[in-house]
Amino acid sequence: MKVFVIIVTYNASKWIDKCFGCLRNSSLPLEIIAVDNNSTDNTLEILSSEYPEVELYKSKTNLGFGKANNIGIKKAFERGADYFFLLNQDAWLDPAYIEGLINLHKNNTNFGIVSPIHLNGSGTALDFRFSLTCNEIDCPGFVSDLVLQKTKDIYSISFCNAALWLISRECIVKAGIFDPLFPHYGEDTDYVNRIRYHGFKIGISPLYHGFHGREKRHASEKIDRAIIDLGYICSLKDINRPFFFSLLSFLSVFIIRLFKKILTGNIVSVFKDFKFFIQLLVSMPKIIETRKVCKKPSAYL
Repeated sequence: MKVFVIIVTYNASKWIDKCFGCLRNSSLPLEIIAVDNNSTDNTLEILSSEYPEVELYKSKTNLGFGKANNIGIKKAFERGADYFFLLNQDAWLDPAYIEGLINLHKNNTNFGIVSPIHLNGSGTALDFRFSLTCNEIDCPGFVSDLVLQKTKDIYSISFCNAALWLISRECIVKAGIFDPLFPHYGEDTDYVNRIRYHGFKIGISPLYHGFHGREKRHASEKIDRAIIDLGYICSLKDINRPFFFSLLSFLSVFIIRLFKKILTGNIVSVFKDFKFFIQLLVSMPKIIETRKVCKKPSAYL
């Protein structure tokens, strides 16, 4: 069995020892591929000198999360990977948990992606964004079972970010890889929508946990807006729904949001919304085309 861990780095020096170091002394052989997005700190020097076991690919530009991961996934796929473990540069876990997740998947092959529970970097609470989908609607039964101390090995969840994803080869074969339409943010949401279309589920397991040390990062207004705007694109690209329905849903939400801003006098934000809307209209043919591509097996592979 071939297991590849794929890590995208960008100015990752402060996390390298936790992220890459946690993979040493694994309970099963791991091949590690790092794709660097043109770091300007000493990330490359640290990886080259202190982690010679890592296969390092250096991009001359910042490709973003999805495109850089695609490089690693393609390399692993061509070399016969059975499993792909996507690990954020600011995340880490007990390496034995990767083997545990693989064994769990072997008994639950209807899951294309399996992830451990995401804790914050200090291990004192759930990662905040992870916690938002651990509710009865998005993850049926999980909270109740947790309180009653009768948890199952795996739960279906509507979404879990790609910080600690175990992806099966069968999932890659059917659903493909990340859509290069997304520069950064949104690609994991889009991918989850696509694996659902291809008959897979995404699951989390309370048997295992990982750490995502992003609580000290404060998103800028620009990043917050990018996440919202790409969320709209994800909804339009969701191939589980007819495009016309997705378009009507987007327009209703967008118009209501726009009017609220007009009524509150948030003119700067209104202008940005209009600018985004024009850009979206220009991009609409591309969005429609990628919907067709992502319905086909092995999209972008």
